[in-house]
Amino acid sequence: QHREIKQALKDEPQLCSSITIVIIDQSGSMRNSDVNGFLNRSQAAYGCLALQYVAEQLYQGASGMDALTLIEMNDSGTVILEREPLDWIL
Repeated sequence: QHREIKQALKDEPQLCSSITIVIIDQSGSMRNSDVNGFLNRSQAAYGCLALQYVAEQLYQGASGMDALTLIEMNDSGTVILEREPLDWIL
């Protein structure tokens, strides 16, 4: 079902009920190991995104028609996920 919804959002973007754009810093400082419970700051950022944002949105009733775009920033931006359905597979 995830793939079908992703394709539908790609083919018909107007079906998307909401889209969240997240930019995660991937500069050198994100390799620092100063966040308890995580190998480095980068892993902490992704962990918080999954556990605090995505999970919370799903518990509050977000559907597959809600989407997330994820960009990693270093010297330039790289799109990692584009219009990815907000579900437990994400």
